[in-house]
Amino acid sequence: MEPADVRAFLATIPALADLPEATLAAVAGRLHARYLRAGAAFPPAEPEGETLYLLRTGAVELTDNHGHLLDRLDEGALAGACDGAALQGRVVEDALIYGLPCVEVQHLATDHTELAGALAAGERDRLRAALSAAHQTPGPGGDLAGLAVGDLLKRPAATIAADAPIREAAAAMARAGVSSLLVTDADGALTGIVTDRDLRNRCLAAGRDPGEPVGTIATPEPATVEATESALEALMAMTRLGVHHLPVVRNRHPAGVISSGDLLRLRAGDALYLVGDIRRAEDRTALAGVGERLRELQPQMVAAGADASHVTRAVTAVAEAVTRRLTELAETELTAERGPPPVGWAWITCGSVARGEATAGSDQDNGLVLLEEPDAEGWDWFAEFARRVSDGLDAAGFPYCPGNVMATNPDWCQPLATWREYFRRWTHEPEPQALMHASIFFDLSVTAGTPAAREAVEELRTEFLAWTADHSAFRAALAGNALSRRPPLGFFRQFVVDRSGDHAHTLDLKRDGLIPIVDLARIHALGAGLRENATLDRLRALGTDSMNAGDAAELADAFALLGDLRIRHQTEALRAGERPDNHLDPASLSRLQRHHLKDAFRIIQTHQSALAQRYEAGRFG
Repeated sequence: MEPADVRAFLATIPALADLPEATLAAVAGRLHARYLRAGAAFPPAEPEGETLYLLRTGAVELTDNHGHLLDRLDEGALAGACDGAALQGRVVEDALIYGLPCVEVQHLATDHTELAGALAAGERDRLRAALSAAHQTPGPGGDLAGLAVGDLLKRPAATIAADAPIREAAAAMARAGVSSLLVTDADGALTGIVTDRDLRNRCLAAGRDPGEPVGTIATPEPATVEATESALEALMAMTRLGVHHLPVVRNRHPAGVISSGDLLRLRAGDALYLVGDIRRAEDRTALAGVGERLRELQPQMVAAGADASHVTRAVTAVAEAVTRRLTELAETELTAERGPPPVGWAWITCGSVARGEATAGSDQDNGLVLLEEPDAEGWDWFAEFARRVSDGLDAAGFPYCPGNVMATNPDWCQPLATWREYFRRWTHEPEPQALMHASIFFDLSVTAGTPAAREAVEELRTEFLAWTADHSAFRAALAGNALSRRPPLGFFRQFVVDRSGDHAHTLDLKRDGLIPIVDLARIHALGAGLRENATLDRLRALGTDSMNAGDAAELADAFALLGDLRIRHQTEALRAGERPDNHLDPASLSRLQRHHLKDAFRIIQTHQSALAQRYEAGRFG
């Protein structure tokens, strides 16, 4: 082997292309070459034990234990992993391969640390390395994803013991110049929070004795954020909860309080303040500008170092806040015009918003659950109610659903008994239309409504989760429907792009990548009876329940990588003043990004194959 020729070849491999010249030379010096004829077993016997392989020429097919084709490797492919996992396959075209014993990998990585990620041969390891590298690079707006909340604290926590008198709490607030105290137990762990408003409303106005324990007027078990969490995590929590202060804890012990002002000074408070403005909107016209602010928010968050999950949770929080405010306004208007709601009601949200995975440009999927069947005038009341909310969402930047899955459709504005029958029929009679509806409505959250109706919907969720856990035939049918969506990889690991139309030469990252993972996570979660909606939450729960933790983690990594590519693609469109979409031209990516994208698609293919075998012939193994 000519060292210069080998180095030049290594530089063409996406996983190695960005390595320093000295590192490439070190790798080239440790490789050994083998020539294998078509038909030969792969990998060959190796006297030095476990080995990584680089395919210089030819082609190799990898199979599982049943002889099913898993992958086809061609020039530049990396095969094997130094983790004990076995490979098996056959050479299908005369091949020249380079081998690097894993013991040599360990030696090289000692002097060339960047090799750890580059020579991760498995898709799982390469994706994990790629995500780690991507999120270690701060954006121009500041690395909020990497900034710990504890680093933003300006003073120690102001605390008081739960058994201290109320008057002592008032004096402590005055001395410290603060408007709240964190309440602790005998061990110093946080148990509650008391504010100056609590002193006024729960003590003075209520005529309580100021000698009583302060714990009796404190708000118990407040929402908190760990000191090690990122500033973006704190921002997301504030946005979701609609608060401007969060206690910061270290192992349940108070460390301080983070405020929205602290985050605003870091130029990251826009999501929180947008939600606050939405809640204060006096009419539907005031909400019409949300879409424009949302189109500004997503690029700002990406510039601040946010990953896809941070962005989608922020956009979801905005969507939920808009929906709640629109239902409040519509109810107030109709009550003044026609009287109060005829029966109890719950506004349900489905799809990406229910999963916490919305982006700028996501459309609306929703429905109305009525506690009882109203009379004719009552039906008219709710029809107008649904129209005003749906129109308001469209004006605020959340377009009408192309499939008409909205409360304005009479099919999706029904009494609780009808919804119960819907879910029963979808579960027990899983024909194609039922499976489509199940895929939408089984990701469900209650956004607004009367307390009794909201509670009834949660009880209905408990019922249908029990039905899905008991009906393997339904899950098998749902799996068959989900497996009709396959990642766009051809036989030779080439991207299969749309050939014509407005999106020619592109991949649909949502349809072809994210949705298949959403489907996989949903099917496994329904089988386990999990209540989680978000795909990453489902995968985390499955990793400690019914799915191998490593399998759940690699699907989560694939979902994260695809999500990041989608968010950044949409952000480029938003910055250019264009409508964001999910259609990405793979030619616009670097070689390394295309390599990682193929890894993500291969992970999906592997898990879809496993799902197909599990539900083969409608049987649940």
